[in-house]
Amino acid sequence: MAVVHLASAVGGEWLFGVIAAVAFATILAVVAGLTLSGASAVSHDLYAMVFKKGKADSAAELKVSRITTLALGVVAVLLGIAFEKQNIAFMVSLAFAIAASANFPVLLMSVLWKDCTTKGAVIGGFLGLISSVVLTIVSPAVWEA
Repeated sequence: MAVVHLASAVGGEWLFGVIAAVAFATILAVVAGLTLSGASAVSHDLYAMVFKKGKADSAAELKVSRITTLALGVVAVLLGIAFEKQNIAFMVSLAFAIAASANFPVLLMSVLWKDCTTKGAVIGGFLGLISSVVLTIVSPAVWEA
């Protein structure tokens, strides 16, 4: 907020418009990248490699990718409607905390433990993820507000 007030005071409406356009373009780029990443993961990794055992043609992968993109959009809109009254900054901080809790054990084990295996790293990541999600769900921040 301080940046917005500073831009309005220093550069007037024009600078305020430029900053708003840059913020909008950044948000749009992040959403587009996450949607593309999710759709390609589902179409290539799950559909082509798991379900079709590497024998899927590119037309079928493209169709699954398009369906996944639409599904992700619908889910995002529904979640946006469901969490309309929530504090977004707080929810983003919870998401970052959960992501950090899943990544930290893997990073710590890979740096400090020379015999760390892929199986150990995956187990450590899942334990960090599960513990952080459970602790977030039972925390007063979720139940009191």
